[in-house]
Amino acid sequence: MNRMPSCSDTDLGGQHTSQNSGSSFSAVLAIGFLLSLALPQCEGDNPQTDPDGEPLTDLADLQPYDIPSENAIDWTPDDELPSDQSPESDPDPTDGNHDLVEPDLPADIEPMDGTDNDLPQDAVLEPTTDPLADLPEVISDTTDSGLDAQDIAPIDQSPDGLTDPEIDAGPEPFPIRVPQSRVVSCGQSSPTFFDIDHVCTIDMELSSPAVSVHADLYIQASPYGCAPWGSPLYTSVGAWMRVDGEVTQLDAGQSHYDYGGNHHNDAIDVVIQGEHLLLYHSSFAWGWRACAPPDCVLVCAEGTEVRRPHDPDQDTSVTCTRDQNYVLDGCERNTGDPPPPHPVLCVEVQADGSVPPLLDPWTSHTEAPDYPLLPCIGDI
Repeated sequence: MNRMPSCSDTDLGGQHTSQNSGSSFSAVLAIGFLLSLALPQCEGDNPQTDPDGEPLTDLADLQPYDIPSENAIDWTPDDELPSDQSPESDPDPTDGNHDLVEPDLPADIEPMDGTDNDLPQDAVLEPTTDPLADLPEVISDTTDSGLDAQDIAPIDQSPDGLTDPEIDAGPEPFPIRVPQSRVVSCGQSSPTFFDIDHVCTIDMELSSPAVSVHADLYIQASPYGCAPWGSPLYTSVGAWMRVDGEVTQLDAGQSHYDYGGNHHNDAIDVVIQGEHLLLYHSSFAWGWRACAPPDCVLVCAEGTEVRRPHDPDQDTSVTCTRDQNYVLDGCERNTGDPPPPHPVLCVEVQADGSVPPLLDPWTSHTEAPDYPLLPCIGDI
């Protein structure tokens, strides 16, 4: 491919004449003179000069060499930009290629030097050698504080706080347990029976006999053996009464739960607020079987005793039952009669320890579709 000779070609030409053309030295000189006329001047051989002919040494004064048009860059010097695109003008916020111009500050605002002098005087914090020095004193050992429980004021929890001390927080809860299954010894067998616990509400105000009982009752009963026909025998392992919202545990021997034989006509025998009461049933289904928890009350005669199943020496003639030693039968009614004259509300604690609502078993309730529970089918 043909090309223009270059400055390096001149050197190569000189090398080619070093040995083989010694006899024609004059001819070589002639050829070299002709080449010097044909070759372009090499960079550095003829520096650019100013109008006076002096070489240019300042880079700012040098002009670019001509660039072939196919390699040229479309570029316009700053001094030829339109006036609305000059760097001093406000940039167009929609244009992604513009220079950011720092706004001019008002004359009365001085630049910040990054020291405390830039902050308001009350915002400069003085360092402290003890970071806990300004904390309030905390009593860490209450045994040395000299405070008694009565000296500590209750927390104000009113609407502006949390609660109002004048608002009734509700009755104290009973210590409800989760009924358990228990294996008992019954001769040659060892059957399993569950605990049976009840929660009742008793509300009686009588003049003859003079009786005034307004209390809730919670009684726990556990199996301990079997009767001759195989029905379980239960004993009360604890009972509590709640009067005016306060819960009190009854003394031992003041409560008893009778499972009621094979027909499960159970009864709760209890002394509460000084009155000996027997909670029993006012309606029975065919076969003389109870169909709901106890729903009425008998007032036992003075001097009667609560049944003590573990005491073989107890005189049962002084115990209060459906058949003896009561002065008021609040369960008395005939088949088809309205509810008993002296009702009570009782529910059995569920297997998971929950307590159903205390609802009147003789009335329908929207929230309890299985009500009414009474009278029993067949109603004896």
